Amino acid sequence: MRVVRQVVEQLGDPDGIIAFDPSSFPKRGTHSVGVKRQWCSHRGKVDNCQVGVFMGYVSRHDHALLDFRLALPEDWARDEQRRAECHVPPEVRYHTRHEQCLEMLDEWGEQVPQGWVTGDEELGRHTRFRGELRERGERYVLGVPCTTAVRDLEVPSPAYQGRGRRPKAPWQLARAWRTSLPSAGWTHVTRYCWRIYFKVLEVLFSCASFPSFFAFKEGMYDTQISALLSSPTVSDDA
Repeated sequence: MRVVRQVVEQLGDPDGIIAFDPSSFPKRGTHSVGVKRQWCSHRGKVDNCQVGVFMGYVSRHDHALLDFRLALPEDWARDEQRRAECHVPPEVRYHTRHEQCLEMLDEWGEQVPQGWVTGDEELGRHTRFRGELRERGERYVLGVPCTTAVRDLEVPSPAYQGRGRRPKAPWQLARAWRTSLPSAGWTHVTRYCWRIYFKVLEVLFSCASFPSFFAFKEGMYDTQISALLSSPTVSDDA
């Protein structure tokens, strides 16, 4: 609570950003609490590691860590012997990383001035997480995999034949959609070696679609930013 108060006093800004990031810590043994073979972002592969879920705050003034959770795997949460050996408190139960993000957001979100919630594709790929943010009235920019099916809502729709529902633009993989865009529309973010294209899309996840808005208009934010397609660096002539 003291740290959060200090962050608000020194860094608080209405356009501040809450950034969630699950990060891994490679381990060699099997006794550290929560350690197991799982996706290790630090090494870019499945490996023996612990995973922490971090809540950061970023504003035009600076950035700081607000809170964090150790991601306790489900098999660890059920293993009473290992819990006892590592002194895991009885009240600590298994929660997904998305649930841990929402717990921290519910605990601190109203106390921290912010305009956006951000996260990488590990968070953005999950429909339920995005829905929970919308229910809380949060504006957010989340990464999604380049294999996500999207529909460009700004291209002309196919001709209507007069019967049934009016047709929409076809679904396509974000990878294919990205290559079809003019290079002048991209904004190059040097720090992360990504290029970002702001556009109105509809994104398909697990056969469920929702509207997504990618736009910064004359310095004004749209009322909701639903997702951000993340992609590796592409050449200037892509």
